[in-house]
Amino acid sequence: MANVAIVYVSKEDTPFKEAISESFICDLASMLSAKGHIQGIFKFSPSSEFLKHISMFRPDVVLNLAYGYEMDGIRIDQAAIANSLEKINCRLIGSNSSALSLVQDKVRCSEILRSQGVRVARSIIMGDDLPPTWKCIIKPRFGGCHRDIRISEYSQLSEDDFDLSKYIVEDYISGREFTIGLYESDAGLTAFKPLEIEFAASEKIRILGDHHPAVSYAHLDRDEFHLRDTAKSAFSILSLSDYSRMDFRVNDDNEAFLIDVNGLPNLDPERSFLPMIALENGVAIQDLMISIIDHKLSSVL
Repeated sequence: MANVAIVYVSKEDTPFKEAISESFICDLASMLSAKGHIQGIFKFSPSSEFLKHISMFRPDVVLNLAYGYEMDGIRIDQAAIANSLEKINCRLIGSNSSALSLVQDKVRCSEILRSQGVRVARSIIMGDDLPPTWKCIIKPRFGGCHRDIRISEYSQLSEDDFDLSKYIVEDYISGREFTIGLYESDAGLTAFKPLEIEFAASEKIRILGDHHPAVSYAHLDRDEFHLRDTAKSAFSILSLSDYSRMDFRVNDDNEAFLIDVNGLPNLDPERSFLPMIALENGVAIQDLMISIIDHKLSSVL
């Protein structure tokens, strides 16, 4: 028997109105109780009282489902929330604050992956000798990849686009897109079979974003591009923990590029990619998370 805390931020209180299912959290709590664990659900707030309540519960592990907080002019990113829990000696399920801070910084993340031989998109700087019509992707340097991203020809980029304190500019990789879920268990690190994201045929520029085009999904039985091995290598390089999700693009030369790393993926069974990936691999997200919790408990008790 163990004390398992679940920390979350309500959808309305997250900076980007994340996909958060409170019914899913209640399902997890019920499953933990059925296994004999004592569970507590804690809604995050930026107060000492919140941390006091967590400490009084004396959790053996904390499932961190806090994807950031923004309310009444206060904004806290997910790495800072994880750090606040670590400071009161919580053992987190989900990557630690250092890893979350790294993957939320696309410049640092790409530099580290590139230095370790993982293929990522080329970074573009002002003054590069490129054709005027060269397609570029502009992303906010910090935060999730699928938000506030733009596609532009090189000649149309502004000086502000090259401000590294705010943006990263990269080659736009045209090709097939895949997403992969990873998790740790008693059997070690496992990468699910990739799920292909199939864009509408009418879309010439294919990208998931704030207003993404209609997409469908296809299970990839044969991983001819070795995406799973690359994802597992990246998981280790970035010191991620427990579970993660990664996105890849494969170009016309069958070269695979890692284009996004999500260190704390959303778990909404109806809207989020990781539950979809797990289900396509025959595992309900509730069962997957219970197995991850059990594995973590086995290492701390």
